[in-house]
Amino acid sequence: MRGSQPGLRGRLPAALAVLLLACAALLTIGACVEHRSGSDHHDTQTAATGESGRENAEQPGHTEGDEGKQPEAGAGAHTEQPRDESKETVLDVPVESPAAVAAMGAVSVALAAPVWRRPVRPVAAVLAAFTVGAAVLDVAEVAHQVTENRTGLAALAGLIAALRLLTAAGAAALWWGTPRDGRPEEEQQQQAGELAAPAVS
Repeated sequence: MRGSQPGLRGRLPAALAVLLLACAALLTIGACVEHRSGSDHHDTQTAATGESGRENAEQPGHTEGDEGKQPEAGAGAHTEQPRDESKETVLDVPVESPAAVAAMGAVSVALAAPVWRRPVRPVAAVLAAFTVGAAVLDVAEVAHQVTENRTGLAALAGLIAALRLLTAAGAAALWWGTPRDGRPEEEQQQQAGELAAPAVS
């Protein structure tokens, strides 16, 4: 069992880097899909409003002088304003804004390189803190999307949250299995052998 542990620790940083890149890609896809669905919903409402206006114009008793008249306030006329997806917040964080999506993706990509190439304890600690915080926002995003009846986006947010938690667990395992001085175990064993060689001779 111990013989397989060095190989597992060697593969763990690469796996964590892949998870970080996957989360960044899925987050970008989800933001694009939500933005597109919001635009399509607004276009549908605009088309429906225009069709309703044409139907009213064709009704008997409608005169040209009525075209310039605006519906009176309180008469039941209501025009739904398009929602700005970038202003939606989750736990008071504007997670739908392009800046927030870009920042989350950039941090994930930026962490992937040191996690893979230099998996020391400080890097593992930063990775765990980032992924746990991001997972909290992702779980809140799932609840938000369910409230908005967007099952597809809710499922995508749930997948991202699961990957975040898996990454956090991997970061904890990496921190626990990394020596305090941050050097790989193979390097420490090699140095110990070099120090012991003169004593043997």
